[in-house]
Parts: sequence; C-alpha cells; structure tokens
Amino acid sequence: MDNRIDKLKNMQTNLLIDVVKNYKQYGYPVELRESAIKILEERGIKQEILQLSGNLENNKFDNALDEYKKYNSNSIIAFAIYVISLFVFTNSPVFSIVLYLISLIFIAFSFLNIKKISQSIKDEDLDYSILFIAFSLIFYFFFFFIVRKQVKDKIMLIR
Repeated sequence: MDNRIDKLKNMQTNLLIDVVKNYKQYGYPVELRESAIKILEERGIKQEILQLSGNLENNKFDNALDEYKKYNSNSIIAFAIYVISLFVFTNSPVFSIVLYLISLIFIAFSFLNIKKISQSIKDEDLDYSILFIAFSLIFYFFFFFIVRKQVKDKIMLIR
C-alpha cells in the first residue's frame, strides 16, 4: 500500500481527483481514496470543494450500479422461472404457462431497470427497442447472458 501512496503523491491534481471520484471503477480500496483526499487537502483542495464540484463521489456510477443490482436480481429470477417453466411444460402445461407469465413480469422489470440505466448514463445503445424485447421474450435464455454483460460493461465506463 505504501508504494501506491507514493505514486499518489507524485500524481497531478486532476488525476488525484479522478482517483477520489472513480476509485470504485478502478477497483481501488477505500484507504487509497482516503489517502488521495489527504494529499489533495495538503495541496489546498478541501473535501467541500470536491463535493461542490461533483468530484467527491461518482453519483452517476453509484445510481447506475444500484439499478444494475436490481436488474441483476430481476433477470436472474426471470431466468430461473423461465427455465423451470420449460421443464414443467410436459407434466403440467397450465402451470408452465403460469410460470412463463410470471417470468414475463420479471423480464419486464429487468428491461425497465435497463431503461433507467440507459437514461442515467445517457447511452442509447442500452435502450432496447420493443422489437428486441419481444424477440427476447421468446429467446430469453440466450439474451440473458448477452444483455447482462453488455450492461455491466457500459456501467464500468461511467466517468
């Protein structure tokens, strides 16, 4: 950790501010962020200034990550119910259809989560069309893995 702190001391101020704001995306520990804040304070930049300039926290990333967690939960539940409905179909078609309809509700919730993420990061690539959603309802098994990775990658690019 001492090696990292020495590197922080040699960094330019704007890079230190970036470390403070985006430490989660970089995978840095909180201790490193706190050290960067102390170095900035030694350089005359107080936490209040960072807060007022929007550089103390990356709220956009935090909000998108929270929404991603909701998306993840909804999509996993939808995926599990969807798979169960496929296996139950031969024994009980009516129960299978009920399960499929329940999975559609969670699929809709997961796409609403994606829409909120898309709006918060202003990225139209995540804003899926109605045609895509309708197609994915039939082939959700495949789209589950593709869309999940794509959303996670977009969130990690937030600055």
